[in-house]
Amino acid sequence: MSHGKLSDLPASFLFRYRFAVPRVSQLPERWPERPEGWLPNPADLDRSAPLPARLWAGWNERGCGFLFRVTDKQHPPGGDAHQLEQADRCRLWIDTRCTQNVHRATQYCHALVAYPQVTEGSRRRPLLQQVSIPQARGDAPRRAARLAEIRFAPERNGYRLLIWLPAEALHGFDPEQQREIGFFWLVRDSELGLSLPAYDTDVPFVRDPSVWFVAQLADESP
Repeated sequence: MSHGKLSDLPASFLFRYRFAVPRVSQLPERWPERPEGWLPNPADLDRSAPLPARLWAGWNERGCGFLFRVTDKQHPPGGDAHQLEQADRCRLWIDTRCTQNVHRATQYCHALVAYPQVTEGSRRRPLLQQVSIPQARGDAPRRAARLAEIRFAPERNGYRLLIWLPAEALHGFDPEQQREIGFFWLVRDSELGLSLPAYDTDVPFVRDPSVWFVAQLADESP
């Protein structure tokens, strides 16, 4: 990032973000139909209207669930399975040890790309991939794509994408000993462009876990 006046920085860059994520015992069998407690988007501080993408998260001892919601769309999401770099997608980064004092990913850092709908022949389906983190000091085991559950739910002006990551898919996930995890996310959409919950693209969130948000694994949701 170039160095300028403090007033030139996005407001969302001036803070560290820590959010409470509720324990939801019924996951993954039952997801909240109308979830409360969508995670805040600090980027809304710099916008005249809220971002069209939101994220909800919940956890229990069996793993973590993430629900993306994208609105303000005129067309369903899409993409070609053979040209995924052009497909609509949601990205999620998770650090099960919340290493906020290191600038390169460790073996506890996971990077996921979730495609709400991709077409392969006559078939349309959601797809999840685990990808490498640039300049990482270590790589998490590649288990997420095989073990995760992903579900797509169309809505009138957008969609929801539900991702369940069992504990076995998250290297180092141990809520008894570690009640904070690092995470960050974004949505890239062919209609809506890039939705970032904070910062701007000059911030190296793709590779630097120290700038990710912190999720506090809280007790049972009321």
